[in-house]
Amino acid sequence: MDEIQKKMIDIFQASLALETTGAEVQELTRADCPAWDSMGHLNLLLASEEVFQVAIPEDKGASVVSYWGMVELVEELKNGSKWSNS
Repeated sequence: MDEIQKKMIDIFQASLALETTGAEVQELTRADCPAWDSMGHLNLLLASEEVFQVAIPEDKGASVVSYWGMVELVEELKNGSKWSNS
């Protein structure tokens, strides 16, 4: 597990007030997590931007529906996307 994945687990647990293991977080999708409502989604996006120092474009952020989708988005932004702040 890389550093982005580890930090993302923490972000999901804190933003969605989850008391689940890392493995359970990695299996999360928006459809099967009641806490992942519109406010929970906003919290995930804002926390991810802060922790990883990236700017998540609205259209890309809105399309994320899983833990792995969020990891992939952050990796894309951190690895030289024009949207990255770093």
